[in-house]
Amino acid sequence: MSFDIECSAGQGKFPVPREDPVIQIANIVKVLGEPEPFVRNIFTLKKCAPIVGSKVHSFESEEELLLRWRDFLLEVDPDIITGYNIINFDFPYIIERAEALKIAGYSKFSKLRNHISKMKSTTLTSKALGTRDSKDINMEGRV
Repeated sequence: MSFDIECSAGQGKFPVPREDPVIQIANIVKVLGEPEPFVRNIFTLKKCAPIVGSKVHSFESEEELLLRWRDFLLEVDPDIITGYNIINFDFPYIIERAEALKIAGYSKFSKLRNHISKMKSTTLTSKALGTRDSKDINMEGRV
């Protein structure tokens, strides 16, 4: 499964999870070795225009969007989740946004039923690379 989120922030501002909503989550799900994905969809806040080749799921509230996306992830049950910068941006943003919206027990992303995935931040400093911040999210059973 590959996914990407889009957030809404003020003009010229970088989105902040405590303030700015997730307005869409786009997904592609594919079986390894198959030529085409079997799922192409987008979860969107409010309505959007049709997208050729994709199923659009529209939601009136951000809470419903986030909960339905989490349920979708658990239903598809991917072994591998990928996407551009999902560990350092997308997953942390989704988790922090769910916390800001007070969605209790939201972070159940692992293959272990009712196991809460936790985010851990680390900082690495070296003369060669400088300082680098990264995040890690445990999702037992998934890469």
